[in-house]
Amino acid sequence: MLAKDLSHEELIQIVKRQAETIAARTARVAELEKQRNKNSSNRHRSPSSDGGVKKVHRTKSERPSTTRKTGGQPGHKGSHLPFSLHPDMEEIHSLSDCSSCGCSPVIHVDETGMDILPKRQWVHVYNTAEETYYSIHPKRGREAIEAIGLLLIEMKKQKERYQNMGLPPPREEMERLSAAYDELVSEGCEKNPMFYAEGTLKKKGSKKQSPARNMLDRLLLHRDKLLLFLHRLEVPFDNNQAERDLRMMRVKENISGVFRSSEGAQAFCQTRSFISTVRKKGLRVLSSLQQAVEGTFVFS
Repeated sequence: MLAKDLSHEELIQIVKRQAETIAARTARVAELEKQRNKNSSNRHRSPSSDGGVKKVHRTKSERPSTTRKTGGQPGHKGSHLPFSLHPDMEEIHSLSDCSSCGCSPVIHVDETGMDILPKRQWVHVYNTAEETYYSIHPKRGREAIEAIGLLLIEMKKQKERYQNMGLPPPREEMERLSAAYDELVSEGCEKNPMFYAEGTLKKKGSKKQSPARNMLDRLLLHRDKLLLFLHRLEVPFDNNQAERDLRMMRVKENISGVFRSSEGAQAFCQTRSFISTVRKKGLRVLSSLQQAVEGTFVFS
């Protein structure tokens, strides 16, 4: 039917329906663009979550080559913080490790994405205040952790719980804080009920929910793990130890580019594990590497 055959009222109804359709599709396009533009630079997400974004990778430094050596140049006035024989304040840090094996009661675990040609893999770190271990695995999460099978984790399972160095919080205070946690999570669940996105009800697997509801579900599922720091003084509130040791991996990728093989990536992880552990123990890196190559290095 042609437009000339329609009445004025019919044309108005058609225009209204078209306007509603355009508005709905415009809103849908805006929502999809918002989801696509989310990344680690504008959201509270780790850089590893940007794995699907195509990046231009460098295989060498962009700094132009010069005849000058790296580091401070001749004539450069250096500066440093001199050692003082009379410090303004002294603070005693008591022993917090096992007197038998020297193992820390807390092991930090984290991972980050790394481009290792021909695809993206994961660098896992397991560390304590004195040891660091890096490893490459094609997957992340529990499957990778079980596959790597680190000696530190086995030691941690077999050893008894170490005696706390200080008094734990009173039981009444821990119960009060735990109850407050449960109350806040319950309030959040009431304000964010389970709602599955349209089109996902008939699909297999997990259903798509709002980000707020997904976070609440994780808070409920991992409650005991999240509140463990209240009951165990040796368990820190954050996982900064693992994140600090992973920072070097991000610096390496940003400066040098991708790994060309899994063998090269694994060799780099082994070297970095040794260097990080040596530094944490207060040993000289270069002399320790030389001794390791000669086969004479021993951790004291």
